[in-house]
Amino acid sequence: YLRYVRHHRGAEVDGDQVKPFEGPEGPSLVVEAWPGWDAQGILWIRSADRLWFRSPGGGWREFPLSQFGEEKIYMVDVTAERSPIVVTDTGIWRIDATLRAVRLAAIERAGKAIVRPDGTIAALLRSGRVVELEDGSERELHRSMGRPIDIVQRGRTLWVSYDNGLAVLTPGAPPEFLGLGDNLLSGGPLLVDQEGSLWMGTFRGLVQYPVPETVALNVDDGMISNGVRRLQIAPEGIWVDSWGGLTLLRREGDSWRPEPVPETGTSDVCVGTDGRMWAGDAGRFLERRDGRFIEHRRPDLRFVLTCAAGADRRVWLSADIGLFVAGADPDTTSHPRLVATSPGALAARSSISLLEDSAGRLWVAADEAICHAGARDVASGEPVQWTCS
Repeated sequence: YLRYVRHHRGAEVDGDQVKPFEGPEGPSLVVEAWPGWDAQGILWIRSADRLWFRSPGGGWREFPLSQFGEEKIYMVDVTAERSPIVVTDTGIWRIDATLRAVRLAAIERAGKAIVRPDGTIAALLRSGRVVELEDGSERELHRSMGRPIDIVQRGRTLWVSYDNGLAVLTPGAPPEFLGLGDNLLSGGPLLVDQEGSLWMGTFRGLVQYPVPETVALNVDDGMISNGVRRLQIAPEGIWVDSWGGLTLLRREGDSWRPEPVPETGTSDVCVGTDGRMWAGDAGRFLERRDGRFIEHRRPDLRFVLTCAAGADRRVWLSADIGLFVAGADPDTTSHPRLVATSPGALAARSSISLLEDSAGRLWVAADEAICHAGARDVASGEPVQWTCS
């Protein structure tokens, strides 16, 4: 069972069904800000300038905006302790376990707030300023001319992303700013994972700042290209797809050593359950087995758009000429096979997503359409019945 948000509309996948997520005012739920789940599993959303919440197994209830007085809500979020907070045009509020709104601070045009366990608040304002609020006082920590995007805290350090880079604010140290001079072309949404690594999405790819040391790799360090598009973990290390081709990152002690693969183009990369890696570019599919490449010629192939690993060694490859399956045959020397039974409504799309789920179903999605069929049936090459919505 899965719920997700796409183009500000909620949807859910339940068994074989894909349908609009039932919102408080009908099936067409429009979410104006990213939803949040608090420590009690209650879902909080802002929709049509109203605040809604729903307990697990319960129905939607509207939170009375009268508790915020005349203030207009801007966003709903959760703290590190998973307590819901609401940012308004002139304040920051916490909603307690009794569903009572408690005003934490008065501040205008906050974009996002971090409420710390000690009661202090770090706020990113829509003007680009970062301020710390404590006992009614305000202290400026940083300001930038860039467009503010996101703020997170890792340890004692605040990380603030703007459209032109990333600010690093550590108590007792001068602010740092990572930008063009650090091969960082933009900022983006931020996330700190359970291991403490900081992740940032940029228009050029995903950037990781691990704990405790942060390392950046580029062409000067041996990468085949700086334009990273996709990453894939494999038995040999991490495969990096970029606009200039493929690079393998090998672990060496506490560091990573790039091994560029010459004469390769950009391609999605997937690893099967048997450890074999599959990719493809102009005129060929590439298989990586036992530390060496095996080339499978396919003259009419231009590129591999996306791929997905499945059960029983299967790897699905969506290319410009159709849907292929690799690794599924007992004969490990066989080439990837064109699956003639791909759903016709999606076959000509330029952007396709693939997924083989734990129930053995292959899902194929493009734009607003999604289809599924039995993965083994599709891999057989025989005609199959697709279920689409």
